[in-house]
Amino acid sequence: MGKWILIILPLIVSNALKAQSSINLEKVQGEGLTNYYIKCIQQDKNGFLWFGTEEGLFRYDGYDFKAFKNFPGDNQTLINDNIEFIFPQNNLLWVGSRGGLSCIDITTNKIKNFLPSQILTVYAIVPENDSVFWIGSSIGLFQFNKRNETWKRIAAIDKTVFIRSLSDDGNHHLYITSHNGFYCYDEINGNYKHYLIPKAQNADASFEIIHKSSLDDKGRLWMSTWEAGLIEFDPNTQKIKQWLYNSDAPVSSLT
Repeated sequence: MGKWILIILPLIVSNALKAQSSINLEKVQGEGLTNYYIKCIQQDKNGFLWFGTEEGLFRYDGYDFKAFKNFPGDNQTLINDNIEFIFPQNNLLWVGSRGGLSCIDITTNKIKNFLPSQILTVYAIVPENDSVFWIGSSIGLFQFNKRNETWKRIAAIDKTVFIRSLSDDGNHHLYITSHNGFYCYDEINGNYKHYLIPKAQNADASFEIIHKSSLDDKGRLWMSTWEAGLIEFDPNTQKIKQWLYNSDAPVSSLT
């Protein structure tokens, strides 16, 4: 088997969006990685790197890759090979894919699957507490209870909302990014507010697709989009700022 070379580029965005003077690149070489399309990367407590791809999950030990894939008829393998999200938690690695959740014990490599009653793809996993995960999916928002292994749909967020990422601010606000802007969901009263991205006239629907999100230490929400550049939302001022490709200044704002 030939060797693949993977280059990991850490993207660091400072609070002021200042350009970095230098970026360090490190080549990762090893046998066993069979797919170039890497959708997600995480590191477990033992220092191993995990890569989610279209053709399975791969663990890198510093030398080679070990593949974890779906084998039809074997319920001790992954639900699906199309991996969308990885969440390490102590000795466990939770994997979101087309079909539901898989959980890998990183000590034994044993896999257990948790299938919902509906067909969905898991795109985001965020802990609500020690027992429950928030699950962002292709058909809305769910809670997954690890203790009793049950799924619960959150009815306030319609099943037509295609969720791409979740961010919890620690103050009972769950930010949900979707194919149609983003939402702020109040975890206590179940209410939400929907925000759309400022867009140019005649822009198509893909302009509102938000892929990933992250909260900074000031509580601001940063979002990457399909065609609308980089978005910043400040919950305190309720303002949205937007940076388009090859631009150093906000081009639009919304109060």
